[in-house]
Amino acid sequence: MTPKFSKISHKSQCFAAAIDEAAQSLGLTITDVQNMQILRYLDGLLLWGKAYNLTAITDPDEALVKHIFDCMAIIPTLPFVTQPNKSLLDIGTGAGLPSVILAILKPDWHIDALDSNQKKSALFARLAVKLA
Repeated sequence: MTPKFSKISHKSQCFAAAIDEAAQSLGLTITDVQNMQILRYLDGLLLWGKAYNLTAITDPDEALVKHIFDCMAIIPTLPFVTQPNKSLLDIGTGAGLPSVILAILKPDWHIDALDSNQKKSALFARLAVKLA
């Protein structure tokens, strides 16, 4: 299934290459499927972010750097990064950052995302289903 990149369709290949490059520079392994999942998430975030007050960032290039790359950058700093089956709780997840990116790049980890805002939680749940 090919996602519809509402705001980044003309840039999707460039963004995929940039995600690969960022992962490599951080020492992370990323598959094509994971890259596509990140792009789908970014598309949903840009599409629904303003309506649901998820993020003030609406520019795709800025979102790629400040949301995606910043979340990727924390992975190598985690002391248990090489251990499988870790559990994490993202309290106040809002737009799902960093929990979504961690879940995509570390599928063997159990990651829960929690937010008190039901509107954001409902959207977050819909986005998560689309990524699966």
